[in-house]
Amino acid sequence: MPLSEFDHSPVQKWISANPGNNAHAETVWKGKLSGGFQWSCRHRVWADQDGFKGGYLKRV
Repeated sequence: MPLSEFDHSPVQKWISANPGNNAHAETVWKGKLSGGFQWSCRHRVWADQDGFKGGYLKRV
């Protein structure tokens, strides 16, 4: 089934408080298939000044 709609929320960005000081970003992706099935996922990523980074994509 092809996607009939695909969009995301505005990206939110922030820096966490000491001692972490990690940079974070998050958006919510939404999609709708032509058959009526809908889905949404939160996409979050983070990184610190030492190069450690991570992230996830989770159904919401």
